[in-house]
Amino acid sequence: METRKKAYEFSRLRRREGLENVIGVDCEGEERSRSGGLAVLTGNTILAEIASMSQNHIDMIINTKENNDKWRATGFYGCPEAANKHKSWELFNSLSHAYNMPWMIFGDFNQVLQQGDKHGGLPVTYTQTRGFQEALQINELLDLEFVGHAFTWSNNQGGNSNVQERLDRAIANIDWKEAFLHAIVQHLQRYRSDHCPILVDLQGKIERKRRGHIFIFEEVWLGNEGCTEVVKRTWILDSQSMEEKITNCSRTLEEWGKENFGHIPRMIK
Repeated sequence: METRKKAYEFSRLRRREGLENVIGVDCEGEERSRSGGLAVLTGNTILAEIASMSQNHIDMIINTKENNDKWRATGFYGCPEAANKHKSWELFNSLSHAYNMPWMIFGDFNQVLQQGDKHGGLPVTYTQTRGFQEALQINELLDLEFVGHAFTWSNNQGGNSNVQERLDRAIANIDWKEAFLHAIVQHLQRYRSDHCPILVDLQGKIERKRRGHIFIFEEVWLGNEGCTEVVKRTWILDSQSMEEKITNCSRTLEEWGKENFGHIPRMIK
């Protein structure tokens, strides 16, 4: 039943978007019934030659019909298990030496790159990020600029149990960035998934909005009586709308917190 359902959804997507070609790699293991594997769907304006594929990647040579400039795109899925992370970076290095052309890699890497890629849960350690960081440095790859929410995955839990991470991204070598100077990545809204989809806009038509500052309430503030006074003082103005109250209260709390407790995220990092 699950296989028929996926086939139906693929067929509906192809009809709706006018996609001509599809190639997929099914997943393996115990999570097979809930996971979708990897798939590439292309329209008739793009020629995509499959160079190689595995359970964790689909590597393609891209050629648009408007010109003969070829470049390389790789859909990537990183190993989720901590003990197998090294396999992802070994695959990464292997793919890097296969061709010499503009190259862009996108997908779910199942790994954050730095502490700023995570909100909630335990702090990120250098041991966890070292493999990914070294893979980018060795292969001279750069993270592409993005717009939208800072994190692409959530554990869908509330309160202090909520954890969000930036696991999905697009990276590229210098040749690709020079070929697509205006390219930008957009983090789209999540729908029935713990991941949000990412859109790589090659023409840069997405409005480049500055990422909004994220206010984080620190639990340690509650141990200081001044915290309650700050909230009372900034909440009593009747002329303010609810949105203005929340904005002013969070801004004042953040300034008060830095003065009394220092910059906690920076101290943790």
